[in-house]
Amino acid sequence: MSLAVSGGVRFVPLAPFNTVCLVAGVVRVPLRTYAWTTGVGVLPLGAMLTFFGSRMGRNELQLGIAFWAPNVLFLALVLTIWWIFRRRNARIG
Repeated sequence: MSLAVSGGVRFVPLAPFNTVCLVAGVVRVPLRTYAWTTGVGVLPLGAMLTFFGSRMGRNELQLGIAFWAPNVLFLALVLTIWWIFRRRNARIG
């Protein structure tokens, strides 16, 4: 439950960080889980803002391999982890 609360909510752009912090505290998410899921949850937005910020001031915005490769790899990683947890939970219960 704590992994779903801390990790899953970070990917929802409508949930402010303060709300996520409060909910994680109420459901007593372990600090270690909270820390690493926050780090992973902040990576996509940070990478996207860095990429677009580095392109500001140019006339064209070229979304080449430097943009799509990390995003596709990150999505593949998230889906793989989700699939592994789903299979593990199906075996357990």
